[in-house]
Amino acid sequence: MRIHLHTETGGHPARSFRPHVPVLAWYRPVLPYAAIGAVLVAGLATGVVRQSLTGPVLFAIAVACAGAAIWGYAHTFWLRDQADRSIRGDGAAGTPPAVVTARARELVGARHRHMLSSGLRRVVDDIDRPALVSARVPINRLGIALEHHKLERICALLDDPSRSVTPRSVALLENLMSDPGSPLYNGGGRSGGRLDERLRQIVFEMEARS
Repeated sequence: MRIHLHTETGGHPARSFRPHVPVLAWYRPVLPYAAIGAVLVAGLATGVVRQSLTGPVLFAIAVACAGAAIWGYAHTFWLRDQADRSIRGDGAAGTPPAVVTARARELVGARHRHMLSSGLRRVVDDIDRPALVSARVPINRLGIALEHHKLERICALLDDPSRSVTPRSVALLENLMSDPGSPLYNGGGRSGGRLDERLRQIVFEMEARS
């Protein structure tokens, strides 16, 4: 899937006065309730709204904001997952283009690249530590040891700000790291074969853009 990362300019003059809210912002559903609360507080301060009505209404608004925030977190997580699937080419073809573009920007951003690089380095470092009983999915120590150089190469590409990477390559890496059934973990098999294929694809796509 080809994703165009660009910034739109121009348009209707009135739009420039509208506050920009990111498509993947979890707080989007909260904003209407927060605006109502702000108007209510302003009305109370100016004497337009009676104080006896303020308490119950503010409580109701607070409950609505909390519910909207929970829904916003869940919905944003779902949107990111759908966008990632679309970027990887795993389906979710009906994902809105604006969501896919916003997620693509997140994936190639410096903060996200650093987060993935740090997480991948911790995984590599774990193979030199004794295996402990933990709630975490056990890593594929043999596979990681065999593919150590590819993993280090991916970290180097992510950490180099002078190199651009494709959203798809980063989405593929994030899926490899977040899926408990991926070959990065024991559930994906004890040999490095499948891990080698996945890492080779990620390195190829990252270096092709560099």
